[in-house]
Amino acid sequence: LGDRAGLPGYEMQGHHALYMVSLGRNDLAAARHHADRALEHSTSGQLGLALSVLSMLDTLGMLIRGEFERADRSYSAAAERMAVAGGANATGSGIVGRFVARLAGGLPQDIPEIKAIHGFLPDDVSEILVRALIAEGRQEEARTFWQPGWKIRKDYYWLVRLALRAENAVALGDREVSERCYEELLPWDGELAGLHSGSITIGPVAHILGDLAESLGRDGSAHYATAVRVAERAGSPHWARRAAQARAGARVRD
Repeated sequence: LGDRAGLPGYEMQGHHALYMVSLGRNDLAAARHHADRALEHSTSGQLGLALSVLSMLDTLGMLIRGEFERADRSYSAAAERMAVAGGANATGSGIVGRFVARLAGGLPQDIPEIKAIHGFLPDDVSEILVRALIAEGRQEEARTFWQPGWKIRKDYYWLVRLALRAENAVALGDREVSERCYEELLPWDGELAGLHSGSITIGPVAHILGDLAESLGRDGSAHYATAVRVAERAGSPHWARRAAQARAGARVRD
């Protein structure tokens, strides 16, 4: 088989990929297994990445369980570790992590820090900034950053950006964008939006589909029921409770 010296590095990358696949299936136990194996097989140069994977999984667990303030602090700590290890995206990772933790927990958003990174990466951060402003009750200001014609590129964070775009479209009453988002999100109704990135999530895609359906004059109750099941499987009582409440309030049609 030749020289096997480089194999551990490839094995680490393989387990990292399987870690993200497991999260896409809401299987946190399998994700933990692959994160542990990634650490076990990491080379000296990959150790920082492997440790980041493990810390992000711990942070995701806090977010999913509803430990929002702990998750907020953990995202900041993880970003600091990434920066020390030379991670180019450390600052952005911390800002985005804090954003999702505060969004889930209803905590105040740090608009200035989000606007600062938006100045460098407007396309990447526009949906986050709009959503953060909406969360803070600043709807009219959010409209000034809203880009209804922009098409989200299919990269690492495509699904969470699309989910945020859908929430923004509902909040801003943009029916055309809501319709497009509904069709694009349908195949992903069994996932927690963004979870397969291995670092962030904003909750069940199915809940967002329910909100879209309701905003379009349809019955979202079946989507909310799916969201309850997805959240319960992932071990998230707060997202399950929120979806159950939305289902109870959904319009019922014959």
